[in-house]
Amino acid sequence: MLNQHLSEVESQTQQLFDMLARKVSEEEDLTEKLKEHDLMEWIRRNNNIRK
Repeated sequence: MLNQHLSEVESQTQQLFDMLARKVSEEEDLTEKLKEHDLMEWIRRNNNIRK
């Protein structure tokens, strides 16, 4: 029962994190255009969001 609850909490937490990361990416203008133009900058900024 505890493992099931912890699994559900982990899943909800991951979904929330993914949603917030997408929102911040949009706010920071982290687009595919930037990825094509300057991949290293896109990676750096993406990693900073996910820290």
